[in-house]
Formats: sequence, C-alpha cells, structure tokens
Amino acid sequence: MTTSATILLIGSLIVTSYRSVKNQTDNTPFYTSTGEHVSSSGVAISQDMLCNTCLKLHKRCKHPNNDRLHYGDFILIEDIGIKRINDVMNKRYKKRFDVWVSSLKEEHEFWKRYKNIKLRVYRIKE
Repeated sequence: MTTSATILLIGSLIVTSYRSVKNQTDNTPFYTSTGEHVSSSGVAISQDMLCNTCLKLHKRCKHPNNDRLHYGDFILIEDIGIKRINDVMNKRYKKRFDVWVSSLKEEHEFWKRYKNIKLRVYRIKE
C-alpha cells in the first residue's frame, strides 16, 4: 500500500504558545473548542484562517473543500513539527497558530526561541 501526501505552504506566520490556564483560555482550560482534551499534538488556529462551518459546528465539517483550514487538518510548522488543528484562538488574533504547552517553563522557552519570528507553516493533504 502506498500513501502519498501533498505539502502546501500556507505562509510565514507568527506561532505562539499557550497553557491550560484561565487567563489564556476560556472556563474549560483543559479542553479544546472541539471538546478534546488538550495535548502536545494539537494546535489552535486563528479564526480568520478556520472554515466558518467548522467554527460554528465546533468540529470538522462534512465538506472540507474550500481554501480555509479545517478542524482535523494536519499542518507542519517549521522547526516545531506536525500538529493537528483542534482548537481556535480568540477572534482578536489574525493569521497565526498557537501551540499548546504543558508548563510555564515550556512557555518561557517557546517565547524566548520564537518571539517575533515568523515560521513557515505547511498544510499536509493526503
């Protein structure tokens, strides 16, 4: 069995990190907007980049064919790795991704390493 994937450049974007604390999330800090438990494999996306139907449903829509990204899509973030879109950011943020980290120490390390740096982000399509 052969599996192939296409990697498409989304752009060079700001990538930040967040933790499961109420001042960085809503009142359910250990759950994503899709209802999943947070994990290091997940990533939040800014609302302007997420499919409007997915945003309303809080899950992957049945027809993910438009140019926007969808819940469940896999992305490759330069220097960070492959992540799956399972959360959404506050609407004040535009054109960015937010990687979940489990500790304040990880958050500080992420901030030191990636502050004010745009990383190439790719969409992985099968």
